[in-house]
Amino acid sequence: MPNFTKVLNVVINGASGNIAYALLPLICNGIVFGPDTKVNLRLLDLESQKSRLTGTLMEIEDGAYEFVTDVQMFFDPKEALINADFCIFIASYPHFPGMERKDLIKKNAEIYKNIGEIMNVHASRDCKTLVVANPVNSLTTILAKHAPNIPSRNFTGLSRLDHNRAKYLLAKTCGVTMDKIKDLIVWGNHSDTQYPDLSHAKVDDKLVSEIMSDKIEWMHTDYVDYCVTRWKKIVEMRGVTSIMSPANAIKDHIRNWYLGTDAGDYVSMAIISDGKKYDVPKGMCFSMPVECDNWNMHVPDFELDEYTKNKLRKSIEEISEELNLK
Repeated sequence: MPNFTKVLNVVINGASGNIAYALLPLICNGIVFGPDTKVNLRLLDLESQKSRLTGTLMEIEDGAYEFVTDVQMFFDPKEALINADFCIFIASYPHFPGMERKDLIKKNAEIYKNIGEIMNVHASRDCKTLVVANPVNSLTTILAKHAPNIPSRNFTGLSRLDHNRAKYLLAKTCGVTMDKIKDLIVWGNHSDTQYPDLSHAKVDDKLVSEIMSDKIEWMHTDYVDYCVTRWKKIVEMRGVTSIMSPANAIKDHIRNWYLGTDAGDYVSMAIISDGKKYDVPKGMCFSMPVECDNWNMHVPDFELDEYTKNKLRKSIEEISEELNLK
């Protein structure tokens, strides 16, 4: 039997949506927060989604999950966020046909500004946050900025899906299982400017750049193209955006942050920069390599070549542009 030692108040916004529906069983079965932690689930969404949200809540109740102490639904973030310990923000304003990108960013920036202000007053002072909604990096930056009572290190964005995609292709190309891949890094923005970097990656503790020295051009072209366009291929095949893989990436992100990463391995997380690493401006959310243990994050000091530095600059410029559009 599990030896429960902690209970977390976990808020999920966009809780009636497909990604949340795929994620919730992972949380309720103890896979996300581990075998020692129970959760009070707070399902947050728009009141227009009341019927779907009610059905989701009923399914959780019928599941009789031993890791769930309580489940409630909310339509007011001021109520849902009271003493929240962990927040997963999945929902954002949708991109309607004919809407310009800058208008979408402005709309979502205002929404996440308001949520940040609410968190600042109502959430736990040590509340942790994962933003999934796009544009992930900009919305995480805005959220953290408007919740100054909560440490900026507690705000993260999801780049783990990009990391997992990159890891799968490398493992497939090398003919090895996933556990053989270490220190793969996805830098930057969750967009076409992201850079899946193999210059520090290892397969069985051997540098990829050495064992695949004949594929350096592939690493900079086809490999990157696969990672940044994969989501489009899934939409073409299924007619909808990814559901299972983002849910699994959310699980991986939170589990590593809370329970720790494997010794000697780094994973990619979009975190708020302290301005001391890789010339990323202070306060900007940027995907970097991290190792984690019990909510603590460490960013290594890798030496970057000029090619990689230029890739990072492009993402920094893009995020800065998005933030100025707000």
